[in-house]
Amino acid sequence: MVRDLDASWQALRPDDSRQLFVFSDPLGEADLAPTAIEDAHGIRSFMDAIVRRSEDNKRLIVTSPTEVMRRAALSAGNSLRSLAEDVRGRCELTLDDWDEPIRIRALLNHLHFAGLTSEELRAVQLDRRTVSVVRHPSFNPRLIEKICDQLTGATTSDEALAKLLDALALPETVWSVSWATLGELATEVVLTLATLRPRPVLLSELRKLAAKPGMAAREWQEGWRSLEPIWITTGGPATNRSVMLADPSLRDFLLGTLEDSDMTDERLDRAATLEQLGELSRAAGDLTADVPVAPLVTRPVIAHVLAQRRSEVAEQVRGYTDVELPSASTGSALRTLSLAAALLGIYGEPDAVTWVAERVSGVLAGNAETPPLEGLALAARVRGMPDGRARDELLVMIITAATTNVRSLSDLDAFESYADAWNWIRPSSLLRQSASSELSSTTFSTSRILRPSGQERANS
Repeated sequence: MVRDLDASWQALRPDDSRQLFVFSDPLGEADLAPTAIEDAHGIRSFMDAIVRRSEDNKRLIVTSPTEVMRRAALSAGNSLRSLAEDVRGRCELTLDDWDEPIRIRALLNHLHFAGLTSEELRAVQLDRRTVSVVRHPSFNPRLIEKICDQLTGATTSDEALAKLLDALALPETVWSVSWATLGELATEVVLTLATLRPRPVLLSELRKLAAKPGMAAREWQEGWRSLEPIWITTGGPATNRSVMLADPSLRDFLLGTLEDSDMTDERLDRAATLEQLGELSRAAGDLTADVPVAPLVTRPVIAHVLAQRRSEVAEQVRGYTDVELPSASTGSALRTLSLAAALLGIYGEPDAVTWVAERVSGVLAGNAETPPLEGLALAARVRGMPDGRARDELLVMIITAATTNVRSLSDLDAFESYADAWNWIRPSSLLRQSASSELSSTTFSTSRILRPSGQERANS
C-alpha cells in the first residue's frame, strides 16, 4: 500500500483536471492486513488532500469490507481507529441494496470477462435460470466471481448457469469438490499457505515448509503446479517465483477444515515457523490484529487444541524465536519479538515477560537506533503480557528506545499511531515518572516536524 500511496501522490495533478483515485481494500481483503496501522495515516492524509481539492475535480473511492472496518475501529492504533471512524462520504452497501437489474448486470459483467461469447451472453440474458441465480438467497458477488473465474471462452450459457446454480445450492462445493481430489503433497501445500500470512510466498520457502525431505524436484514441481489456477496463482521471475492462494475465501475454507482436533493437531505438529503459530492463533480468535481487541470470529476447535497444548506452543514460540533472531535486522527482530510476546501472553507462563525482556535487551543493546514503528508495535504486544513490575520495566525500555529515534515523517506517523503508548504503564508505578521525563523532550521535538500539505506533496 505504501507504493500505491506514493504513486497516487505523484499522479495527483496541481490543476483542475478530472481525476478519480480508487483504493481497493487497502486495509485487507478479509482481515486487517499486517501493515494496516502503518498504512492508515498515509491513507488518511491522502483522503484529506482530496477533500481539500474536491473543487478541483479530484475524487477518491476507498472500498473495504465492513468486517475489516469493524476490526480497524477496535484497533489500538490511533490513526487506524480514526480512519475507521471517519464518516465523511461513507456509504455502506449490503446485498439488500442490490436490486435485480444490478445483480444481473454484475453477473453478465463477470461472464463477459470470463470469456463467454456475445451469443452465449445473450443466451444467458434470455434464460429463465438467470433470474433464479440472482434471486438465490446464497447470491454473493465473491462467489459469483470465483465461479466465473473457472469458466473459459468455450463455456456455453447452459454450462455456466448450471455451474452457478450448483455453487449457490451448496457454496462450499466451490472448493470442497476440488479439495476432495487433491493429493497428499497438494493438500500440504495449500494448508501450509493457509497457515502463513496472506502474502506471496517464495517457492523455495514453501518447499522447505511443505515438501518432505529428499523429495525429487519433479515430484515437487508437479505437486504445486497441479494447484494452478484454481487454488494458487504464481508471480515473479522464473528465478525467484512466488505463489499465493488464488482467493481470500480459499483461506477461510482451508482454515475451516482445521475445525477438527486431529487436523489442528497435525498442523500444530507440522508448524515450523513462528509465523505459522501466529496464524493458527489468529484463526482460533486468540491472537487479534492489535492489543487490546476482542476476537470477532473464533474457531473453537482450533482454540481448544491450542489451549490444551499451551505449554508445547509456548516452547515452540521460544524455540522458533531464538532461531530467527540471530540473522534478523533490528526491525525484523522487533517484529519477531512482537509476535512472540503476543503468543506468550496467551499461552506462556508469567515468567515469559523475563524471557522476552532478555531478548529485547539483546536486540537493543547492539543497535544505535530502534525503528519507532516496530518498537512501539512491540510495546503494544508487551502490554498484553501479565501485569507487573517486570512488564512495566520492559515497556519503559522499549518505548524510550523507540521514541528517542523519531526522525522523519514516517517515524512521526508511527509515533502518532501509538500516541498513548507510554500511558499504558501503570499510573501508580514509579517507572511512570522516569518514562515521562525521558519521553517529554522527544514528544516536544517531534511536534515541531512540519507536514507538507497535499498540494506540496503532489508537487514534490
